[in-house]
Amino acid sequence: MKRKHEKTKIIFMFIPMLFMAMLMVLLELGIVVHSIIIVISLGDFESPKTIKPLMVALTFQQFFEGIRLDLFIG
Repeated sequence: MKRKHEKTKIIFMFIPMLFMAMLMVLLELGIVVHSIIIVISLGDFESPKTIKPLMVALTFQQFFEGIRLDLFIG
């Protein structure tokens, strides 16, 4: 009986780590999909006056999403 209890305890120790790994993958997937949508919509514009501000916004967005992911992992 004691051995079964130890196995259950070990399994429950890994559940939070598995949950965090799943959240990290979902966060990264969301970042990738969001970036792809932004780049596709960016390709729709032809005027440099429109593209430059969007590129600046995309750069800041990528920077802060990278920081958010780093804080989540760390």
